[in-house]
Amino acid sequence: MDNELITSLGRSGVLGLFRPLLDQPSMRELLGEFLQFHVIVDTNVIVSDLYFLTRVRRKEDVQPTVKELLASKTIIGYFPLESLGEVDAKCRELSGRYGIQLDALVRQWQEYRAYLRIVPTAHVRTDLLEARELRDPTDLPFVQARHVVGAEAVLTRDADIAAASVPVIPKAQVLLDLRDYARNRAVRVAVVLGTTTAVMIPIGTIFGLVKLLRSMWERVPRGLLLGLGALAVFALLHPKSREFLFNAGKGVVKAVTDCAEVLGPTFSKAFEAASQADVRAATLRDAVEKKIGRLRAIRPTLAQAIYRVCLLAPAPMAIPEIWAAVSAAGFKSRARNPLKSVSIAVRRHPLLARCSDERWGARAGLDRPTCAGHEIAPVQAQ
Repeated sequence: MDNELITSLGRSGVLGLFRPLLDQPSMRELLGEFLQFHVIVDTNVIVSDLYFLTRVRRKEDVQPTVKELLASKTIIGYFPLESLGEVDAKCRELSGRYGIQLDALVRQWQEYRAYLRIVPTAHVRTDLLEARELRDPTDLPFVQARHVVGAEAVLTRDADIAAASVPVIPKAQVLLDLRDYARNRAVRVAVVLGTTTAVMIPIGTIFGLVKLLRSMWERVPRGLLLGLGALAVFALLHPKSREFLFNAGKGVVKAVTDCAEVLGPTFSKAFEAASQADVRAATLRDAVEKKIGRLRAIRPTLAQAIYRVCLLAPAPMAIPEIWAAVSAAGFKSRARNPLKSVSIAVRRHPLLARCSDERWGARAGLDRPTCAGHEIAPVQAQ
């Protein structure tokens, strides 16, 4: 796919911007489903990207692969709260070793962190099976964070984590394929949403104009309408005014024709680019799923799925809304009453079950908003 074409039609960040819209059933039918992975991002990946952003890159609009994937929400990234200090220490180390201004590193880290969901892990037990095999104790929060959210893998360059039988995404080529997949899907989205907007605005304008004219017709006095009609007849009969009206009409027709001649080929090229991008994205998707297809088989528990949707939600949700979000994410339950199962899981979750009985109400929160969003948001802001 031509890079200039990708840049002109939309970068992969388009996916992140329109993700709530793209996840709607109607848009899924139109554009299909989008690859998405939930991963824990290791410190070494972040530090490497910060080094690139502050010392290596030459163009401001160029982003490291992982950050671009986070922006597109092709990967949803999580980071343990207890390891934030480690990143701060690494920033100071980079500053001292390479002479990079600490303020620049901190600024880039704050921007990068905005794409990560910060997860507290102090409550998670340390005797997890994977944790027992860790050679480096500082890796424990990342294993615990994966346990909290049910992430498919840890995105890391650390061989110690992989040695502990923790699923990882270590290969740069997989990330590059994912990035190119996201870029090509972004082209498709940009074209579909762009042309839909271009078509719908004129249609809306026409309907609005018709409605306005009808309203005016109903309100204008009949005597005035008769007078205007007589004036129009006189204008058509008078040679000079008739010539003016005909010339004005020709100008409008010519403007519409010129617009169609310009937009027609543009739309045609855009749809051709979208079609090519779609084919390319499908090929890349097959390549990615062959390389890390086993990660797709990892499914979160109900509690993990609930925590995910609550963490990603912009506001607190009622129990039915949580269940709807969990179901939309692909979770399936065999329970006779899934809402009750969700309610129980929320109550038992150490990061969600902090609501008083008064706030939950007599029906155990089945029809009242949970405080999940209120409990998680302050954690993100720390």
